[in-house]
Amino acid sequence: MTEESGIFNQDRFRVFFQQNKDAMFVADPLTRKLIDCNLAAQKLTGRSREEILKMQADDLHPPEYRDATMDIFKRQVAGEEITGESVVLSRNGQRIPVSINGAAIEIDGRPLALGTFRDVTELKKNEEILRNSKTQFQELFNNISSGVAIYKAKDGGEDFIFVDINKSGERLSKVRRQEVIGKSVLDVFPGVMAIGLFEIFKQVLQTGQPQHHPVSLYQDGRLTEWVKNYVFKLPLGEIVAVYEDLTEFKQAQESLKEAKDYLDNIINTIADPVFVKDSQHRFVLINDALCGLIGRPRQEIIGKTDRDFFPKEQVDVFLAKDEKLLENGQESINEEEITDVAGITRSIVTKKKLYIDRFGNKFIVGIIRDITVSKNTEKALFESEERFRSVALNAGEWIWETDAQGRYIYCSPAVENILGFKPEDLLGKYFYDLFPLNVKGKFKQSAFEIFSRKESFNNFLNRNIHKDGHEVILQTSGIPVVDNRGKLLGYRGVDRDITDLKKAEKAFKESQEQLQLALRSANMGIWHLDLVNKTRDFDNQTCIFLGIDPATFKGGDDEFYRVVHPEDRDHIAVSLDKAIASGQLYEPEYRVIWPDGSIHHITSRATVEYDVSGNPKQVNGLIWDITERKQLEEKTRKQLYELEVFYKASLNREERIIELKKEVESLKQKLQG
Repeated sequence: MTEESGIFNQDRFRVFFQQNKDAMFVADPLTRKLIDCNLAAQKLTGRSREEILKMQADDLHPPEYRDATMDIFKRQVAGEEITGESVVLSRNGQRIPVSINGAAIEIDGRPLALGTFRDVTELKKNEEILRNSKTQFQELFNNISSGVAIYKAKDGGEDFIFVDINKSGERLSKVRRQEVIGKSVLDVFPGVMAIGLFEIFKQVLQTGQPQHHPVSLYQDGRLTEWVKNYVFKLPLGEIVAVYEDLTEFKQAQESLKEAKDYLDNIINTIADPVFVKDSQHRFVLINDALCGLIGRPRQEIIGKTDRDFFPKEQVDVFLAKDEKLLENGQESINEEEITDVAGITRSIVTKKKLYIDRFGNKFIVGIIRDITVSKNTEKALFESEERFRSVALNAGEWIWETDAQGRYIYCSPAVENILGFKPEDLLGKYFYDLFPLNVKGKFKQSAFEIFSRKESFNNFLNRNIHKDGHEVILQTSGIPVVDNRGKLLGYRGVDRDITDLKKAEKAFKESQEQLQLALRSANMGIWHLDLVNKTRDFDNQTCIFLGIDPATFKGGDDEFYRVVHPEDRDHIAVSLDKAIASGQLYEPEYRVIWPDGSIHHITSRATVEYDVSGNPKQVNGLIWDITERKQLEEKTRKQLYELEVFYKASLNREERIIELKKEVESLKQKLQG
């Protein structure tokens, strides 16, 4: 090479060296002293050329990078193909990531080392962004609540092979990632064909257009769930299915429907009209009673307002109360008037409450109580109050009132007829002061137990001492009197003298016992049939006649028919039906079979009792065993039969003797002749 060509090459290198966008440094390979640099090197380090030429190559890097960087540089200068990266320390202390390329050069016969540093700050930032994006994608892929499965097509879409599945997909599909990767979707989820999802995969693969697959019930031998899928195609050709398990949602829908049906059934069983209005006063929920009040079917009322059905003057009142409730939210109870479908104006009490849903929507919930009858009744009661007081004062029952401690604070005049005391004699006395000493403690304790519970009581039997000293049996009923806070103020009630009734009951009981004794003496039993409940009540004698154990008999109608002879069961039923229909006596005769197999003859006589509406209510009757009589009748019948046969035989014998006499006379005449 000539000297001119060498100069040309050096000049061309100098131009390349200075104009190169990468930082370039020239160093003595032995001393590592920097002997040249280009403009890009000055820009990279933030130093002037003069400053750089006073440095060694090691000074370009932070201390912790120097040894590794020099090692990379030496290997590159020696001709080894190795990629190197390091950090350049700028004048202001900034650490700049760079890629390193080293080469051996010769200038003016002097061997030198050329280092090319490329600023890779942006590249590193992009790598970090890419790395972060990949990490974020992986985090999103693994933590998204929806299941995500990635497939690659096989044989042009004849099958789809699992490439990946996220954690939610594993959970929703009850599979493990390592067990499904590389497997066919038809092997893992064979039900995709039946619900049409496999066909969606093929269509998305062919067209590249994403598709929604509607909510479907997926089933196979392992899995049953409601799923919704969104299927799309990736740029590299993979098919992605994003799916959600909507089983709980579907179950919630069913539960919501059941709850709605349940609510409808509940409010429709309420006799009072019930309604729900929105903030625009439109009906959104009503019950059958309100439909009946308005006289329209439900579908013609929903969405309408009161103005569509009621007179303006009434609606103005309704809506004013509604607006006040929507404004202050305070429950309202109002007495109003309303005109029903028949044109009858009724008195009503409307109770309304405000309900606000989770979206902030306001609704008026109301119930209407028709008080027309009670208003009329109230008026009638008010008008008859004086008459009632007069009756109470003159009634045969003793009306009384006590305070919370049991002291009389009011007694009606009837007490004098019952106990001999004037009303004023008992005021301030305790109710238990009138009890006999031997039962005073017991009755007092029972009464105060009721007082402590603030309970009503009815027909409490107790003995009291008359003013003249004899005992009077009273039947006492009472109700608690409480204030608006629920505090017991006392009791108000009535006492009825049942002394004579108790005597009559005792006499009746004694007569019943005598009747039972008489029936047993007459060998009869008593029975009772409840026609409503189909149950029978037998006394012991009746059970004996029927061969039934009184200890085990439960009163069932079928228990009775089981002991009746099969040939007589229809006869009994027909006889009973005739007696009920005609009101005549029920007088059947029938046979029963005892546990030992013996047959007994029974006869019964009973009357049917009817309720006030004329419906048969019960049958009460007597029963007795006529087996001996039947046996005697049978014996008598046989004897009569035998006598009849003998009698007929005797008649025949007399006739034969007469004929023989005639024959003898005839023979005598022939012999004599």
